[in-house]
Amino acid sequence: MARNIIKLIVVLILFTNCDGLVIAQDSNDTISIIPIPASMEIRDGYFTLDSDTCIIANNSLQCYKELLRQYCRAELKDTKDTTKSNKIVFELDESLKHLGQEGYILDINTNAITINAYDHKGIFYGIQSLRQLLPTDVFSSSASENIPLKIPCAIITDKPQLQWRGLMIDCSRTFWSTEFLKRYIDLLALHKMNTLHLHLTDDQGWRLEIKSHPELTEKCATFAKKYNEPPERQGFYSQTEMKELIKYAAMRNVTIIPEIEMPGHSSEVFVAYPQLSCSGQRSEIFPFFKGPNITDQIFCAGNDATFEFLEDVLSEVADLFPSEFIHIGGDEAPKTAWKSCAKCQGIIKELDLKNEHELQSYFIKRIEKFLNSKGKRLIGWDEILEGGLAENATVMSWRGINGGIAAATSGHDAVMSPTSHCYFDYSYNSISTEKAYSYQPIPAQLTSAQQKHILGLQANFWSHIDRTEVAFDRQIFPRLCALAEVGWSPKETRNWQNFSQRLKPHLKRLEYLGVNYHHEISKGTVIGMWHPADMSETYKTLELDITEYLKQSGKYHVTFQYSQGLHRLGIKSVALLIDGKEISRDNHRGETGASHKDNIYKFEIDKQHNDVKYSIKAEIRSEGGCDSTGNIYLIHE
Repeated sequence: MARNIIKLIVVLILFTNCDGLVIAQDSNDTISIIPIPASMEIRDGYFTLDSDTCIIANNSLQCYKELLRQYCRAELKDTKDTTKSNKIVFELDESLKHLGQEGYILDINTNAITINAYDHKGIFYGIQSLRQLLPTDVFSSSASENIPLKIPCAIITDKPQLQWRGLMIDCSRTFWSTEFLKRYIDLLALHKMNTLHLHLTDDQGWRLEIKSHPELTEKCATFAKKYNEPPERQGFYSQTEMKELIKYAAMRNVTIIPEIEMPGHSSEVFVAYPQLSCSGQRSEIFPFFKGPNITDQIFCAGNDATFEFLEDVLSEVADLFPSEFIHIGGDEAPKTAWKSCAKCQGIIKELDLKNEHELQSYFIKRIEKFLNSKGKRLIGWDEILEGGLAENATVMSWRGINGGIAAATSGHDAVMSPTSHCYFDYSYNSISTEKAYSYQPIPAQLTSAQQKHILGLQANFWSHIDRTEVAFDRQIFPRLCALAEVGWSPKETRNWQNFSQRLKPHLKRLEYLGVNYHHEISKGTVIGMWHPADMSETYKTLELDITEYLKQSGKYHVTFQYSQGLHRLGIKSVALLIDGKEISRDNHRGETGASHKDNIYKFEIDKQHNDVKYSIKAEIRSEGGCDSTGNIYLIHE
């Protein structure tokens, strides 16, 4: 009876003040769906998924059966018998058109699970919510078939608030393998994000096979030899590989948007085709921090051969990618070369343009007209506004929100991606998870009609600093969880405190999926540090006086956070002492470095005393060498 009353209270809270939902499912699991659904009601009881559970789906939804089997790690049977109990049903329903293509209703009772949606995309997202209602250890790669699984009874009605919910991955400055990209497609899908923007070309390399111009990958996909860059950081995607990646993403409702950078950020092209630049000089490909960050080299806007080349390239890109949009960059295009180029100045005079900004507008408009002829829409960074926006162009607003506002007020679509909240190559000191969660992508100053032009939001990751998969994970998560909820969930359902609680069990899912997420310290005090001069490769004792930090009784934990150096820190144990006498000890192996593992140590104080000395004693060592630095935090839970 008491449990039922608690459930009823939680449901009432959900529907009255929309603070979200986190309730105990059993001793080990929490009902935690990220992003939070628009509406969710928890009911009594559980559906038990076991060896007799069957799936019913029509032919167009057959592909999702296998996905669900993989998620559940169970051999679910096929059936067409709709009268059977202990079943999971996928069903398209024309009457649910008001939920849009991505909306769904997930109905779980003790006998059946039904996912209804207007479109197959909604079925897919209903499966993602169902997946997050499974016991957390199902996400572990070591978990074999572990049925029966208990799934709490509930009814969820859900749809996204924004249509574009994306992540940009820079593949030029650091090449990422297709297997890595597939892993991120799966992670995007889990969080109901639907767009993967691949930055495929830049000064650091051309990463896509173009059959009409094979020199682009023969000569423009590797760094200059003198820089000794590892081979895994350079390379390119064949069209066959990209087709497979596009197909993989489409199965998970993720659209891949290609970016072919122009007119600036294109010096890599001039390794093979120097005649397309204003200078005519051959370039070299340099790592981002081993050469100029932005070069003056730029496509010559007065050379018809430039447009012939780009039209060849974009024809193949348009044929390869089924996406509605093709991104053409357009950012940080230096005008120095154009000012001294006779051909570019000739076009300015011929077309009666005012300046080089209008020359860039001419360049972008000409490219847009070609893309439109191929049935594609042009999208570019907000610099494409300068000199006049192309007729049908969409703006990706990155230098704050003003680019998006300018686009929307002039009747153009925009995607919001400001550096203030969405640049995940920035440190957590600049953009914390809480700050990412606080972002409101619809500018308040827009009218309701103008707000419809804000298609959505996007996180960006430029890969010139963090160039390993481990470092990449740490920069993206858990901030992507926060931004995913901002893009999907209605504003009135979002609450940071509630999100923080739901994030805790979700981070365990990410651990099981092999994600090296950042362990963020949102509360706590630095009580000490370790430095290379203090380190040893054998365990030594570090004792810290924490008396001034213990102001009340309760549960505490100590966490070790690596900040820099070549080597990780290993922790053997942490003990709590009162006046030098050990009263508790947390013995377990932990480490912090490129990744974190079990680096939290807990203790509890029943009663706080004012006249004693509290201290902690940690057994630590530097592993692989002594170049390690970091902070030690004390957090009151």
